[in-house]
Amino acid sequence: MKMDLDKFLELNVDELIAVNGGGSGTCSGSSWAGDCDYYSDSTGGSGGSSSGSCSGSSSGASRTAGTCGGSTVGTCSGSSSGASGTASTCGGSTGTTTTETASSVTETTQRSFSAIYGSEFGNHACAATSLLNEISEEYTAITGKSMTESQAEQAMAAAVQSGSVNKTDAYVSDWSSAANSLAESLGLSGTYTYTTNASGADAVIYAIDKNNDGVTDHFVNSCGNGSYYDSWTGTTGSVSDLYAKGYTITTRYLDYNK
Repeated sequence: MKMDLDKFLELNVDELIAVNGGGSGTCSGSSWAGDCDYYSDSTGGSGGSSSGSCSGSSSGASRTAGTCGGSTVGTCSGSSSGASGTASTCGGSTGTTTTETASSVTETTQRSFSAIYGSEFGNHACAATSLLNEISEEYTAITGKSMTESQAEQAMAAAVQSGSVNKTDAYVSDWSSAANSLAESLGLSGTYTYTTNASGADAVIYAIDKNNDGVTDHFVNSCGNGSYYDSWTGTTGSVSDLYAKGYTITTRYLDYNK
């Protein structure tokens, strides 16, 4: 995702832990408990660079996120026009936000899928949910509409049915196949292709290796300008804070051909 973050609320990792009580749930370590180590892709490899520079989608939507405690992060403001908005603090099982624009990008948290596929799926769906959030942005940029909760569930079901997202543990075996299944479910007619070329990429996802052992522990959405959205916590942060923790960051890129 590529966004203008003039009004962006940035939280570092320690702040995310303090707000969200990290250490019980998913994706390994102090801010993500559980194990996402083997939920990386087997197609395309790491790709990109670990420099922390962000390239994003063509949509130019902007978003400021509040602290979200629910299983679903409602909608965050922004559209393909680059208009900005602010998000309120979310709570309960389904979060909601306020927006200042006619259209908004819906961001989903990974544990919102636990009720359908079980906790193991929800706890490890960081890659699949990050991918869905990228495609949600493209959907809003093209249609001017926000992805609904029902559409998000149907899209994930399509990716699971395709076999590109494992129905038990949410393992993403093929980024392109998963992206195209999600996009097709949302009615998008274009095609996603995995690429290692950062220039002009339409979907950008960070892979976080906390132990520097070459194995991804967690995936988050790029928001542009060195910031990210975390589908586990439902909050945003600065990539520089992840580097400050000594984490290795690589990048997954996808092109969308309309």
